[in-house]
Amino acid sequence: MVASSLSDARVLVRGGSGLIGNAIVRRLVADDCRVTAVGRRRDRPVNLRDIDVAYVAAGIDDRGRVEGLVGSHGVLVGGAAPYPLNLFHVTTAAERDPVAHAKARMEGLLSSAHRHDVALAYVGTPKLRPSSELREAQSRFVQRLQPYFEVKKILEEQVRAATHGGLRTVVVRPSASFGPWDVKPREQCWLPALVRGEIPLVLQHRVNVVDSRDVADALVGALGDANYGTDIAVLGRNTSTEELFSLTCDIAGVDRPRLSMPAELGVFPALFAELAWAFVGKPSPLPSLVLMLLCEQQWADGSTARNARPLVDTVRDALTWYRGLGYC
Repeated sequence: MVASSLSDARVLVRGGSGLIGNAIVRRLVADDCRVTAVGRRRDRPVNLRDIDVAYVAAGIDDRGRVEGLVGSHGVLVGGAAPYPLNLFHVTTAAERDPVAHAKARMEGLLSSAHRHDVALAYVGTPKLRPSSELREAQSRFVQRLQPYFEVKKILEEQVRAATHGGLRTVVVRPSASFGPWDVKPREQCWLPALVRGEIPLVLQHRVNVVDSRDVADALVGALGDANYGTDIAVLGRNTSTEELFSLTCDIAGVDRPRLSMPAELGVFPALFAELAWAFVGKPSPLPSLVLMLLCEQQWADGSTARNARPLVDTVRDALTWYRGLGYC
């Protein structure tokens, strides 16, 4: 049973080497929890090497191994879901039918959590309303096209049903998140690409951005207070891609991109480019999902969330981390 304090609690974090997952792991360790991080990499990821956590390697299809770990922990943290990054270049069974695969995986985890009376903390998606009819129409189109959105919708429905069924849950819904400790491949990281001059233009869009550490604070805080059944929007600061890129370039001491265009205009060219790359048997270097996710973001109500880290600190810390990796 999880007490009001998480000190000495055993916590299983699925996706513990991911951006938000790693921030959660570090916050839990700071709260004296005993943490097991689960990730897809065979070797211990670099962002887990400087903290005292157990690491278990489990691939997308290794569902049973993760479910078997649930019973030895008091809390399960999850949010990672299998989906094809490239729509037209799929290589695994999970990517060919991501909805069915993700649904089955979540069913197994929820069943284990129920059976062992384990609390669940889930990282969901923000509830944002499109700012115009055009953006709403485009949002409906991309959500039908890209299975990522259907996967997340189904997983959230499963968690909601489990909550109604008596499972102790905490759900956090962060806006666009970034920060230190990201270990995605360099080509998937916008900040190093921007600093290296590899982004020729700014895709204009209004966004609310939140530090991944603020997401971790909200999730772990709710667990520590035993605020089960809560559904928390974790918001940061309203800004724009132009402002964010300008701030990043100023901190890094590099020139800003001179060209710009609305982000919505980039989705369909990215889709066609992705299809062209698939014809030659390769994944697109700029998956359309990246632009789709950007276009799904909007400003949040209010200009600044309470206790949000200053954006300049988030950019500076992320830049320091990427430089340490040799990404920029």
